[in-house]
Amino acid sequence: DGYKNLYVISLIDGKKICTNKGQNDRAPYRGISLYKFEKVVYAVFIRQNYLQLVNIENCKSHKLKKEIIVKDVVSPILIHNSKAIILPNGTNPLAYDLTNGELLWKVSIEPEQKKLLKKYNLGNKFHWDVWGGGTLDLKYNQVIFSTANAKPSFVSKGREGPNLFYNSVVSINLENGKYNWHFQ
Repeated sequence: DGYKNLYVISLIDGKKICTNKGQNDRAPYRGISLYKFEKVVYAVFIRQNYLQLVNIENCKSHKLKKEIIVKDVVSPILIHNSKAIILPNGTNPLAYDLTNGELLWKVSIEPEQKKLLKKYNLGNKFHWDVWGGGTLDLKYNQVIFSTANAKPSFVSKGREGPNLFYNSVVSINLENGKYNWHFQ
């Protein structure tokens, strides 16, 4: 809801199991992922720029050794084993270890590839404006996500050129965050 309260409701009878209270927050965070660790299932989501792990049986928050702070996340977090892949809007995708909160990787591009892509993009900065979310392709060990319109969104003045990675489908390596390919 608008206060980022988490309500856990039984699929069997529709009754509320528990509530984890949030604070007033109208940020456009969407979706909740589930993560199972040592027989406990957690709801994983962003609230007030902090990654939350909430036990879905009793709605108690689980604190990691290191807090995960991420701004501008609008798509659900992707979970693979104990890895949370976060796709922020406007900054680089990241992966964190859900057992301790440590950063595992931040998306990167090999130097030679980056040089070619930068030339193609007329020297302009790359943007990873994830808007539509993403998915995990375990067969090919990749994270695939879609990106938003080039900015400014409603007029074309000021965004001339290729606008690399906007209006694109992008693939990065699930294990290390390295850029694989894109289709624009």
